[in-house]
Amino acid sequence: MASSRNTKTRTKPSAATRKSARKTTELRGRFAARWMVLLPFALILLMVLLSAVYYTPLRIWYREARQERVLAEHLAAVQAYNDQLRDSITSLETTEGIKAYARESLGLVEEGENIVIVTRNGRPISEATASERQMEIARIPHEAQPFGAWTAFLDAIFRIELPAQER
Repeated sequence: MASSRNTKTRTKPSAATRKSARKTTELRGRFAARWMVLLPFALILLMVLLSAVYYTPLRIWYREARQERVLAEHLAAVQAYNDQLRDSITSLETTEGIKAYARESLGLVEEGENIVIVTRNGRPISEATASERQMEIARIPHEAQPFGAWTAFLDAIFRIELPAQER
């Protein structure tokens, strides 16, 4: 029995084939170089388009989230003030509470007592009055930093303007 072998013969590629291969390699190189240049531009264009599409919804979301956080701070301050008022009302229902109120607010003293007034810069140091406390609560929306250090930056990006502060 005779064995038949399929032998592959290798021949040198022709000049046209080599030229075609070189051209294909050059085209691949040019194509890759173009993508290296076009890809950043395409990404920037995509970012600009996404920014244009999503800016308004993000601005609305930020404004609402900011308002919600400021109102939560405002609510906490008002609740603390209400608790303080409740405590003072409860204390005024007792004789000792009335005496303490007369001493602190009216400057009255009982017989045999001496009063000492501590001053700072020539003014007596006292607890905040009700109107001062209300002014502090009114300033919360203007002084609040609901997003921490990012608040000023985000306010500038989303053009958030606070209403004029009442004095």
